Amino acid sequence: HLPFLSNVVQNVDLTPLGALALCFGAAAISGVLGLSPAYGAFLAGLVLGNSGERPAFVGSTRPIQSILMMVFFLSIGLLIDLPFIIANLGTVLVLLFVVTIFKTAMNTTILKLLGQPWPQAFMVSVVLSQIGEFSFLLSKTGLEAGLIGEEVLRLVVAVTVLSLAVSPFWVVTARRLHEMTGSVVTLRELMTSVYSYEADFIAAASLKVRPKFALAIRRLKNGIEKKYLTELINKLNYLAARFTKHLSSRQKINAANDNPLGKKNPEKKVSKSA
Repeated sequence: HLPFLSNVVQNVDLTPLGALALCFGAAAISGVLGLSPAYGAFLAGLVLGNSGERPAFVGSTRPIQSILMMVFFLSIGLLIDLPFIIANLGTVLVLLFVVTIFKTAMNTTILKLLGQPWPQAFMVSVVLSQIGEFSFLLSKTGLEAGLIGEEVLRLVVAVTVLSLAVSPFWVVTARRLHEMTGSVVTLRELMTSVYSYEADFIAAASLKVRPKFALAIRRLKNGIEKKYLTELINKLNYLAARFTKHLSSRQKINAANDNPLGKKNPEKKVSKSA
């Protein structure tokens, strides 16, 4: 119990302000010492989380936490560079696979050495297999310190974001694999058993969507054919008009060349006098 914290939690309105003041104060001190401000905020949260006033601070700062969580994931979305991921898809996927498998194996080994049974050690390791959000801060700090380049930062961000996105599917897959251990023989049976619900859902959805999709394709095809047919007719009409105009102009030029002085035709004159 810290004396000033017990005085702060006595006032409901002062509790969230006190938590924010401690957070910003620790961040400012950390920045003055040449460390990352986020590191100071982390230490402030560590102090509050291990104090006797933790329940009061957790309850009062929960709305602030929700808002800052949305801002945090908004900033993550702004960091994603889709053209970079597409251009380096092979490297990103290989690193994602290596990190996920390596962290799972490492955590499983550590938990087993600590005395946990294999099933619990494996499931806990799967839950902890993704790269934490703190890697964004570390990579940004490394860039500012000149330890890594912009290309490495974008690679770290891409792998971390994909790791966070794939983590729920990896956990579900690992849980189902654990439940079906010993009940299947071949890899085909294993994959069918693990993803049977998703496969049935996709099959049922495809049966419903397929006629509508085919109808939409036919309508789109007919619309495209009509559009191009109309454009072709318009172009042919335009070319025909241009050709007719050009032919008329050539006839006038030829007539002017045949009778340059504008004399009357003698045959017409004879016929008129007759």
